[in-house]
Amino acid sequence: MPQTVRQQEILEAIIEEHIKRASPVSSQVLGEARDFGLSSATLRSEMANLTEQGFLAQPHTAAGRVPTDKGYRFYVDSILEEQKGKRSFERLLQEMEDEIQILQSLTRLLRASASGLTIAYLSDREFFWKEGWEEVLEEPEFEEHETVESFLRFLQDLENAFAQEHLSAGELQVYIGKENPFSPVEDFSIIVSGLRLPKRQTGVLALAGPKRMAYPENIGALRQLLWYFQ
Repeated sequence: MPQTVRQQEILEAIIEEHIKRASPVSSQVLGEARDFGLSSATLRSEMANLTEQGFLAQPHTAAGRVPTDKGYRFYVDSILEEQKGKRSFERLLQEMEDEIQILQSLTRLLRASASGLTIAYLSDREFFWKEGWEEVLEEPEFEEHETVESFLRFLQDLENAFAQEHLSAGELQVYIGKENPFSPVEDFSIIVSGLRLPKRQTGVLALAGPKRMAYPENIGALRQLLWYFQ
């Protein structure tokens, strides 16, 4: 955790601006975007401190900062803590009896309220379903063909892992970059949970995409869906 509350606030702001802009965040950009009441020199000093602590990285000497996996981890843990107890979801799926129909509806609902590629897996049918290809491939990270290929390898690894491992229902996990236990590909993040459907079938529901994903919205959207099945 950053050493001071001010550093925590600056780190959160840098991550949110980086998510928004998809580019390194300088002290000037940060000062224009957020009113911290601090001079540019103080912001630069705090950003340097956060870099020394491992929460930020500086791609080039004259560039701004980008979050590291450690920085994203702090950000996500803060979100998870804030959202404890926020559980509500209208029972829109009660009339559905077929588990594949339920799973497809879940992915569409999640896609409508979150960003990233929505992934669902039904264990007893060995059925995978994905929603949101168009949106996720429009992200700046996927302008490079190599990144698209890496993402496809990442998704294949996820499918293989989900088919072999049992994930606990309702236990949402966020894996950032190299934290991911399902794939050696380190360029992406996944928010994932095991799922138990009304007829006791088990599966997985997840959101995958660049590390620069909208964590608050995605975590909140997935938690809402999971709460219905607890």
